[in-house]
Amino acid sequence: MLSLKTYFEKHFDNVRLVRMSDGSYRVIRDLGLVKGGKGLRCHEPLLTFKLHFKPVKIHVPLSELINEFWAQIKSQPAVAR
Repeated sequence: MLSLKTYFEKHFDNVRLVRMSDGSYRVIRDLGLVKGGKGLRCHEPLLTFKLHFKPVKIHVPLSELINEFWAQIKSQPAVAR
């Protein structure tokens, strides 16, 4: 996320990538202080997205996956240089 954050901050004026309390990420533009807000800042959301990482179950033993991987590598012809 750090590279995405620096990308937005570098290429757009007054724009930040922030993580909201619900776990989503937003690209926001700072609009400045709220009148009478005692330091409260106002922002405009430009882009909202969520990242969901779900665990994946593999129903094949790892040794079979490795053996299949090596078999595919060995079956490919060698490239001459």
